[in-house]
Amino acid sequence: DFNVTDSGRLIEGFVDDLSNWYVRRSRRRFWKSENDSDKISAYKTLYECLVTVSKLAAPFIPFITEEIYQNLVKNLNKGFESIHLEEYPVCDENLIDKELSYKMSVARKIISLGRSIRNKINIKTRQPLEYVKVFFEKDDKKLSACMHFKDLILDELNVKELQIIDNQEEIVSYIIKPNLKILGPKYSNLLPEIIKALNNKNKAQVALKVKNQKPINLIINSKDIEILPEEVIVEIKNIENIGVESDGEFTVGMPTTINESLKQEGFCRELVHQIQNFRKESNFQIENTISLVILAEKNILEVIKKFKDYITKETLATELKTYDYNTSLRDKDLKELDIFNDSLKIKEFKINENNIKIGIKISGSIL
Repeated sequence: DFNVTDSGRLIEGFVDDLSNWYVRRSRRRFWKSENDSDKISAYKTLYECLVTVSKLAAPFIPFITEEIYQNLVKNLNKGFESIHLEEYPVCDENLIDKELSYKMSVARKIISLGRSIRNKINIKTRQPLEYVKVFFEKDDKKLSACMHFKDLILDELNVKELQIIDNQEEIVSYIIKPNLKILGPKYSNLLPEIIKALNNKNKAQVALKVKNQKPINLIINSKDIEILPEEVIVEIKNIENIGVESDGEFTVGMPTTINESLKQEGFCRELVHQIQNFRKESNFQIENTISLVILAEKNILEVIKKFKDYITKETLATELKTYDYNTSLRDKDLKELDIFNDSLKIKEFKINENNIKIGIKISGSIL
């Protein structure tokens, strides 16, 4: 059967993963200056995905996929006259690395929960945090997955340490109680057994089912009993200064407090973000290197000096000059303070209520 809706959604999901995960995660591989095997592999993988997904989507969006095919295939004097003359792709399941796919799935679940925590506690991803704590029932495969993609999890969540914990109550505790007003009259003599069975269930999973209005299935005296969400009372006891999210399988906790060192790093990450946006506004190419000038208060300049290598590397700055934003300089034109003169593009903004003035100009290219 040709199921247009479900197959179209599968293609859409793959394209979303390709764009928002693979391409984003491989950005540095694409733009590194060395033409090594890692860079070539990244491009070849992307090319294979784009051509194949175009063939898959051709019956759904015939004109767009034809344009993509002509650009990627015909322009290289390959393939057929039209994408619609191609054989429809067939999956080769022998190429699927199931173990690697499982490990990535685990990592992405943890990352998704961590992002939800950041949204809940209103701390941007650019602000580093001290740690992420992850709890799951003892499982060597999940532990191996976490260790395999440890650096990826740390980078995506912008945390310094990944802690796999054995006790969920380090980050949160759930108190599961039967709603006696409903369960008492309904089950009477079975109530003690139901209470015992509820206490033996994974508390995070029970809490999640109640939250999502799903029933809890118990086995009492070899009989299946379905406990409805309204028949259970869930009390959540949060640990102070820790934000928590759970999907029932994984429970993730991250701190809601930030020490001074991490605040400074977060400031510099925000500064880099502002500079990158200004590069785009100035129509600089991704490969352009720049000369960078920063005007700020003395205490801010000390932080910038501390993270100078990070700032210059991320913004492709070959030169960084800083000036103290004191009273005598505040009203001066930044161009008067630097040899760049009229070639310097200037922007002023605030980060955490601190006035910052930057100047940039193209100095070369990484290509």
